[in-house]
Amino acid sequence: NMEFKRLVSEGITVQIIMYLDTVDPNAMKIMDAQSRPEFLFRERLETFAVGIELGPLVSNHTKFAVFDRAKIVTGSCNWEKRAFDSNSETFTCVEHPLVAEVYECIFESIRGRPPIAFPTNNLDSKVQVYYSRAWGQCILAPLCRAIESANRSILIAVFIIRHLRAFDPSENRQWDLFESLIAAHHRGVDIWILLEANTHDGGKYRNRTIPSDQEHLELMSAGIRCLKIRASHNGDEFAALHHKFMVVDNYTTMSGSFNYWGPSITSDDDILLLKDRGIAIQHRDEIQRLLEWYASHYVDEFRRNTNF
Repeated sequence: NMEFKRLVSEGITVQIIMYLDTVDPNAMKIMDAQSRPEFLFRERLETFAVGIELGPLVSNHTKFAVFDRAKIVTGSCNWEKRAFDSNSETFTCVEHPLVAEVYECIFESIRGRPPIAFPTNNLDSKVQVYYSRAWGQCILAPLCRAIESANRSILIAVFIIRHLRAFDPSENRQWDLFESLIAAHHRGVDIWILLEANTHDGGKYRNRTIPSDQEHLELMSAGIRCLKIRASHNGDEFAALHHKFMVVDNYTTMSGSFNYWGPSITSDDDILLLKDRGIAIQHRDEIQRLLEWYASHYVDEFRRNTNF
């Protein structure tokens, strides 16, 4: 907040969209009192002019920012102290005006003002951006395409994984996440999946009790490693492995706010795809760090299989 104050004092425009439920548990009552369902309201953050937009159109699960129409950051990390202090999270920064333009379109879409034509991706580009609510775009497609193209390894660290299927109108086909992963495993691709234990074996996340789920066991039954980690940071009982990234062949990385389950198809979520060995290796090393901390008996095998 102090940094926002400084920026505003220098005449820099700051706009923020926040999901209603994360701001004020009583705010829904305010929304229910409004006659128009598309209502979005503004308020001042403390005493300085930062635009806050909240409302029923905002199903925002994204965590990105755009700076000077030229740089973006996105990833798994909510903009709160606990996420930085206690969770395992990632942010990725890209400096490119065309990428920033796409994220500005996502920002306007979340606030209820989508562009007439949403920017499309060139599949040969080294940087691609996908948005769950872009018309005619299937956000599951880049994940499954990357999995189907894998030759040696697939590394995933994700907060939650479930059966996930979606129709892709641009290719007139159905994508199936588990089907793609199991087919890659049968081709001999080495797959490592790190999961947050509380969202799979049952436990608590924040103040919510999460029931155990059996769907990931299908991947384990097929022979795919699924290592469930119960994170522990700074004595926080709600610390979490909150990552949402995948690395293919130590070259292609996909990150953003997208969890690997159905609600991310319909909420506001993004995937940033980067074809860059350096970025991929940084994410690979994060998985190795987690293994060293929580499952050290896998470290030697992981190093042998992924050091190429």
